[in-house]
Amino acid sequence: MSSNRAVEALDIVMGVLGNYLHGLRQVPGEVIFKTLKYLAEAQFKNAVLDVDRFRALGLVRTDMMVDHAPLL
Repeated sequence: MSSNRAVEALDIVMGVLGNYLHGLRQVPGEVIFKTLKYLAEAQFKNAVLDVDRFRALGLVRTDMMVDHAPLL
């Protein structure tokens, strides 16, 4: 999905989407819920598995964002 379609579907502005994607702003539950409507079941499962893998490696911060510092 393009950024333009995403902001339209999620009813947000482009700057807010950028803040969410760069971890500068926490994504509200209502936006997460809207996003889940657009994910296929396999996409959802892959996303959850990826977070679990990163968490097992100690790469997920307490705010649930991936900590890139150890990777660098």
